[in-house]
Amino acid sequence: MTEGAVFDRIKYENELLKQRLTWLGMFQGLLLAALAFAWGKPSATAIVCAICVLGTMIALSTSVATFRANKSISLLSAYWDSIKPKEYSGVGVEGVGSRSGYFWWLMPGYALPWLFFFAWLAIGFIHAQSR
Repeated sequence: MTEGAVFDRIKYENELLKQRLTWLGMFQGLLLAALAFAWGKPSATAIVCAICVLGTMIALSTSVATFRANKSISLLSAYWDSIKPKEYSGVGVEGVGSRSGYFWWLMPGYALPWLFFFAWLAIGFIHAQSR
């Protein structure tokens, strides 16, 4: 596989990652809007619970999907590092490695699904305590 082919595969995985995070944001926004309409209404307890469960499941599903995309990018980058010619002096296939630095886990592809997951758990807990 050439550098261009590895780069194209990484570009494709990044596109998938972007789509998944866009879907996450869209679904979470819609669920939060629905929650705002239902919150505080005495007859909406089941709806609030369903919204919280759905929000956590969407966040968990997105977390799995983004983890797999990030893992694929890391594997492709490592693959390129293992096959690139010794005389190659160009840039790598990633500008900065997916897991470079101390705070790589704060990148949106890693952190956002988990932040929404725990936010929905907290919202569910707060709603249960307010009853």
